[in-house]
Amino acid sequence: MEHLTPKARGGSDRVSNLALACEPCNRRKGNQTAAEFGYPEIQAQARVPLRDAAHVSSVKTALVSALREQFGVERIVITYGYETKYQRIQVLNLPKSHTNDAVAIACGMGEVVKLRSPVYQIRCIGRGNYQLFNGKGGEHRVWAPKKLHGWKLYEVVEAKGVRGYIGGRRVKGAFVVKDTATTSTMLEVSPRKLRRLHRPTRGWIIQREEERASSPA
Repeated sequence: MEHLTPKARGGSDRVSNLALACEPCNRRKGNQTAAEFGYPEIQAQARVPLRDAAHVSSVKTALVSALREQFGVERIVITYGYETKYQRIQVLNLPKSHTNDAVAIACGMGEVVKLRSPVYQIRCIGRGNYQLFNGKGGEHRVWAPKKLHGWKLYEVVEAKGVRGYIGGRRVKGAFVVKDTATTSTMLEVSPRKLRRLHRPTRGWIIQREEERASSPA
């Protein structure tokens, strides 16, 4: 086990500062950093912060504590990724998806799960046009009106066989259609090629998906 930044030069025993090395390389490296020894790409790994992981871990601990206080210790159970994967594949025989992972987490031993067609993708959205300025320093006034060519943001539409929601409008006149689940851009089309499916309801986009797994309840 080799320290990318030697402890004598301020390195620590954190996992991101450790690497495996053969004995000859370990001896030749001596008190050098990995970058000085000729491996700058490995040295860069030691500088990756762990703030996000620490934040998620602390939020999880606080959330579990609050839930146990409100609902009781016996009603709050923690599961891990390997348990979810085993339950989904070995017990329920379901394909990988966010929906099926949720079912695997919530499903008790011996509970029957069957495929059901109606599954709904729900996304929370803003109810108004709160952003009046944009740009790096907020120096540009938002040009787009609340309604453009009869269309509003977040309406669920279909265009060229693709279903999504209006996630943006370009100056050139094209509308950006995004995926409800991932918010990734799928295509840009002119408004005359859009077909309205439905409008958001009380700050929610609700879109029906097919052929997913769901609990019978």
